[in-house]
Amino acid sequence: MPKILVIIGLLAALSSTAICQDKGYDVLSYDVTVSLDRQNNTIKGVAEMSAKSTAALTSILQHLKSLTIDSVFVGSARASLSVADSTGEYQVINFSPISSGSIFQVRTYYHGTPTNEGGANPWGGISNDSKMMFAMGVGFSAPYISCTRHWMPCYDQPDDKADSVSLTFIAPDSDVVVSNGIRVSDLPIADHRHAMSWKITHPIASYLLTFACGPFVEQNITNPLQIPFQCFSYQSDSTRLSVDMYNRVVEALVYFDSLYGAYPFEKVGYVVAPIGSMEHQTMITLVNSAMDTNSTTAQHELSHMWWGDWVTCKDFNDPWLNEGFAMYSESLFLERFIGNVAYWTRQHQNISAAISSGSKIPMYGAPFLTSPRNNYPYPVIYQKGAAVLGMLRYYLGDQSYFKAIRDYGKAHAYSTATSADLQKSFETSTGQDLAWFFKEWVYGIWYPQIKLSWSKRQSGYQIFFNQTQDLSKYQLFRVPFVVEARSKAGQKERATVWMDSVEQSSASVNCSFVPDTIVLDPDGAVIKKIVGAVLGANNKNTFSGKTENSVIFYPNMTDQSVSVMVSSPQENSLELISKQPLELLVFGSNGKKVFSSTLSNPKKGVYGSIEANESALVYAFTASSLSSGTYFAKVLLNNLPLGEGQFIVTK
Repeated sequence: MPKILVIIGLLAALSSTAICQDKGYDVLSYDVTVSLDRQNNTIKGVAEMSAKSTAALTSILQHLKSLTIDSVFVGSARASLSVADSTGEYQVINFSPISSGSIFQVRTYYHGTPTNEGGANPWGGISNDSKMMFAMGVGFSAPYISCTRHWMPCYDQPDDKADSVSLTFIAPDSDVVVSNGIRVSDLPIADHRHAMSWKITHPIASYLLTFACGPFVEQNITNPLQIPFQCFSYQSDSTRLSVDMYNRVVEALVYFDSLYGAYPFEKVGYVVAPIGSMEHQTMITLVNSAMDTNSTTAQHELSHMWWGDWVTCKDFNDPWLNEGFAMYSESLFLERFIGNVAYWTRQHQNISAAISSGSKIPMYGAPFLTSPRNNYPYPVIYQKGAAVLGMLRYYLGDQSYFKAIRDYGKAHAYSTATSADLQKSFETSTGQDLAWFFKEWVYGIWYPQIKLSWSKRQSGYQIFFNQTQDLSKYQLFRVPFVVEARSKAGQKERATVWMDSVEQSSASVNCSFVPDTIVLDPDGAVIKKIVGAVLGANNKNTFSGKTENSVIFYPNMTDQSVSVMVSSPQENSLELISKQPLELLVFGSNGKKVFSSTLSNPKKGVYGSIEANESALVYAFTASSLSSGTYFAKVLLNNLPLGEGQFIVTK
């Protein structure tokens, strides 16, 4: 999500991965005219930036990538150019001194063959196939992120939004050019060409600017909010696009408007492209493969009009503020229009991705920490971002959470925000200290790995947490967990307990009945992994926890048979597990392997003295060949660990 980088002085050493800079001026507006030759893949343009200096200036930097600057004027005087960086990403513009507080204009004439970001899977920049030339606002692997520099000179960072932008595109009569804002004119000119002008009246970051040029047909979508809603596609895609917009996107527009606040811009727009998708402000690029009833991509991009466009990450340390919110908006859409099961299914997918791939680097700063370079690491900023927002909602409750979201939007409307701003806004809105939450989930890495035990009490139960993650590498977590107590008679009762940020902690819960089973995190809302459990002395039936995959050995003490319960929140995971033999490895207290066996023919439900819940399989093996002592065991599936635990053999 880009913007135009123009910086003070002769900063020859400025890195292309720089975040926002004290560049000495504030962008006011852009007025750009670009002539497009789609057939020969060339452009020719003139771009005028109006700005107000915040310091005395004699030079600025201007982003422009792989295009030739013919001349530059500051005011009416021609300015000189010097190379700022060897990649040709930007140039220094030198001019006569400008005092602080002055309004000045920089007019740049340029031409050339526009390019994309390059690399194995080029995305950002300009693409041109046999039918269509179009701009994508961000790069996924380039050493910079904003890619508007590939077609117009600008300050290409998101921290300084232009207050308004005028864009005029000249193209053959056979082509339509679509862009941001409202189309204000479409006028014929010489040589069978026409000039289409678009006006953006709300502040916009440079990376959210776009255009698409091709033989498009236009459709106007009616909606209850009576917002101008324009869609563009090839004729062959127009029916699919219309169905998708009317059947699914209009309802998302109305829902997000009620959830987040009034739709913040002058129009809704979509253009269908061969690659995508991207939340360009008021003109979303939608990949053609997303036009079906199962995809939530169109809704994801629409939600960006609030989170990413209305409120934009101040710099690219915080793209999760854009993508995490949009990913979570998909879950909210599914919850509202498909149902609660669809919501949790999507959230469990996000949580699983956060555990398997998304927690090795913090969400804050993620684009600059991945290796090889990945500006948008999907499991981190999309999936973990959505999982973390879901956890925050689960903790705060709907009323507080959605009020805080709306307050955050109002506080940073048409501007930018950071993770710290989000935290402050939520704390102000809810009256709660959320430093612990942001420290763990936004700025920190990893997730809690927990061994659990519990025991019955006359008035309820006690639960014990033992955090087992490698403390030389990872933090301890403070987490509020919902626990559900259950009885064989069908009674259920929920309570919230805190696992403290110490290695071992416990909590006592009063309950109106003595439970036979407790379920930790019954909705599977928290990023965590339960790696084992030891049963309390008074707990003769079962421990069933909401886990990723857990393995429990029962009873703790035995002289013969041992039962092994494998549980998972995913019913389909259990089906896959049940069809394949498991490998059991048993180790003595000295760490040496003393026994191995194959586990097969699992059972569900009550089996022996262990009661399995609906999300568990129970296996059995004999320990008669083992001498007295304490044993540690692991269960493997296809050489991958499912879980581990311990048991004691007595003779």
